[in-house]
Amino acid sequence: MTEMMLMYSRKLIFKDTVTLYNFIGEVDGNATYAKAIIKHVKFVKHIGKSKNGNGRSPDSTATLHIFDSVAEITDVNGKCKAYLHPEQFKTTDRPDSFFTFRNGNDYVVEGVCQSKTPKGEDAFRVVLASRFTSGTKRMHHWRCDCK
Repeated sequence: MTEMMLMYSRKLIFKDTVTLYNFIGEVDGNATYAKAIIKHVKFVKHIGKSKNGNGRSPDSTATLHIFDSVAEITDVNGKCKAYLHPEQFKTTDRPDSFFTFRNGNDYVVEGVCQSKTPKGEDAFRVVLASRFTSGTKRMHHWRCDCK
């Protein structure tokens, strides 16, 4: 299989898009976020129903797989974003140029979101971000467990 065919088949498998909200800080008591649009990922939600039948249960989870060889990570204007370690992300003066994964501070929402902050039942908080670098470079990826 040629590299082009392999890339095409992976984009068929990884056809989800998510919006990642990286927490920057608070301004006037309101949380502010840097957004990243991540295309060609695998996003799997496990939605539990609340006891009264309205809305999502606190037990709902989601898993996000971002493979380096397939994913396209951009800002809202389509400009590519680079990964920055969480400690470096905290101190950068250009958070809109980078993305990171921090447990407890960042949110993932399915699709391309227009809002400046993650809202409602569609937002999943990142509780554990793991990096996998075993095997060939095609297998290198991030896994984010969300709640």
